[in-house]
Amino acid sequence: MVGVGLVRLAQWLQTKPASADPWDAETDLKLEEAEARPLCVRCLCPYEETDWFCPQCGRATSPTTNWMPYLDELSMGDVLRHGTGGRIPVKPLTVIGYVVLALTQYFIFAPIYWWQLWQNVRRWRHDRLTADADLPPPANQTEQ
Repeated sequence: MVGVGLVRLAQWLQTKPASADPWDAETDLKLEEAEARPLCVRCLCPYEETDWFCPQCGRATSPTTNWMPYLDELSMGDVLRHGTGGRIPVKPLTVIGYVVLALTQYFIFAPIYWWQLWQNVRRWRHDRLTADADLPPPANQTEQ
């Protein structure tokens, strides 16, 4: 039964029409120009294709950086530093991920990292609550 379902799924995927190309011809031409440079996904700073890290924010730019000995430690450090000083989504899975990652990377010093992570989470929650309190009330509510 499962095999038949997998075969049907494979057939459906093969017969499915290809999606439209999101780029127009002008964008394709601009991407092929010699002076076109990639942008960092964090700070949108242009960098050279041979760079391993963004010159502005330090984020890993090469997809192979995390597989290179020694460079992967720098990349991991950037991720963990972002957890204590950057703007992270304050969701349970994200915070648990940072806690487990710190335990695997720091082991003895993990409690220090956890304390700094907690300070960052509290700061972002406070900033978000303060920003929500500063918003004007919805227009459909009348004052009493």
